[in-house]
Amino acid sequence: MASAVTGMADEDLLKAGAEVNAANDEGMTALMLLAQRGDPDEIGTLLKAGADARMKDSEGRTALDYLNAANCGSPVVREKDPRWMTVGYSVCNVLHDNYQKSKKLLIDAGAKETRIATPSQ
Repeated sequence: MASAVTGMADEDLLKAGAEVNAANDEGMTALMLLAQRGDPDEIGTLLKAGADARMKDSEGRTALDYLNAANCGSPVVREKDPRWMTVGYSVCNVLHDNYQKSKKLLIDAGAKETRIATPSQ
């Protein structure tokens, strides 16, 4: 989880047997946290390691919802979280290549949108 917060899927931790689908008290998984960054390579790493894109947090949001919200400048991470967790989120840009690649990876892995957070194209 700590690795995901910083925007990385730590392959050494994954190889050592880290629980890829572990969730925090709010039901957030490493995949959800990485989805907020919109980096398709990191998302792909977690998916290959067995991350379940269909999981939902305590509010019913999937990793795809996290990607969409952050892509529009409204990451799911709450104000009570440290400021460094919200640095570097993208502005609303539905056509950005990394967004599109990340979205495709998540959808192909079974993620569903529970909320529509992106503008129409």
